[in-house]
Amino acid sequence: MHHPPEVRFLVGGSPWPRRLGVGLGTLAAMQVGWFLLSNRTLTWQTVAVVISLLVAWGFAWFGTRGVASSHLHWDGSQWQWSGCAGAALTLRRHLDFQTLMLVSLQSPRAPTVWLWLQRSQDPLQWLALRRAVVHATSPEPAHHAMGSAPTRHTAAP
Repeated sequence: MHHPPEVRFLVGGSPWPRRLGVGLGTLAAMQVGWFLLSNRTLTWQTVAVVISLLVAWGFAWFGTRGVASSHLHWDGSQWQWSGCAGAALTLRRHLDFQTLMLVSLQSPRAPTVWLWLQRSQDPLQWLALRRAVVHATSPEPAHHAMGSAPTRHTAAP
């Protein structure tokens, strides 16, 4: 079987999750503001919603700052990540926008890690990474052995 070549991809500091969290938080803040202006009643439930919204927005803003850089490595047969040293990982592709991918890394000994992979993080390695991800997450082998063709069995009527 033919495997994509080895690739090492720099992961870290993608602004995408931060922008998404802040954008959704701002949208929610606008909705709460509209609700407060239209109802003009201040109850403890409204105050609790506003406080929880501010806390969630703060986590979205400050929780995604300063993410350490790491490396995602495909050695031709398995995935490794510098954030989980020495363990072979299972990579799953959840969203694929050609220049941006959401993947999860699963290890038997560690919790699942979610990563946004973005072409701008390592443009020279992006196509090699995409080939490896698509190969590793395909349900069937993409390449057949040289000279063999898929056989079809048809039932006789």
